[in-house]
Amino acid sequence: MKENMSLYKLLLEVCRASFIKKREIFSRFGLHRGKPPLLFILFERDGRTVGEISKEMGLSPATVSKMIQRMELSGFIHKRQDKSDMRVFRIYLTAKSREIRVELERTMLDVERQTFSTFSVEKRDLLERLLMKLKERLSK
Repeated sequence: MKENMSLYKLLLEVCRASFIKKREIFSRFGLHRGKPPLLFILFERDGRTVGEISKEMGLSPATVSKMIQRMELSGFIHKRQDKSDMRVFRIYLTAKSREIRVELERTMLDVERQTFSTFSVEKRDLLERLLMKLKERLSK
């Protein structure tokens, strides 16, 4: 490592490299940045509201609404009014997103395995603890 590279700069470089790798992978599925996390949330439980999704993603409802509009135009999701509360819209997966689910999940697992394959289990555990501490510190 270069002597003048700070830890923060190195962390940014790792994030950037990860972003580039994920962008390459997601484009194969016709997905763009930010969209896969929304799909993974719906894979866990389909039919969530914009509020539930925005809370889960840590994004504003306005940002999530815009994302939903774009994904709806791309055919990955659709929204329907809640039957018991007509003010609420629920977001659902389409056949298109269900078709890519298994391959998308497998691809993400492969990338994770490749990314951390040089670390022992102990080092991965340590890295996870250190990153959690950083996340907690930055969230304050």
